[in-house]
Amino acid sequence: MIILVGGPQYRVGSHRQFKLLADRVAARGFSTLRFDHRGCGDSSGDQRSFTSLDDDIRAAVDFMCGQVPCVEEIVLWGLCDAASAALIH
Repeated sequence: MIILVGGPQYRVGSHRQFKLLADRVAARGFSTLRFDHRGCGDSSGDQRSFTSLDDDIRAAVDFMCGQVPCVEEIVLWGLCDAASAALIH
């Protein structure tokens, strides 16, 4: 599972739910990755629109596949803009 953040959010506060979700999914034996796209949260760069996150999502998918070569399926999870970015991807 790759968890996308949609907007300038951090892993604390209201978006701590994504860290908790990742922890619970991982505890059930599934690989998880929560990441901040460029310009969001802890990542550097300019803020980006959800319509321009395809390269960032592709990089996250490639990273996940490189770290967990036995992965068969990837679920993209997000709310609001992140869900829209996942659908566009």
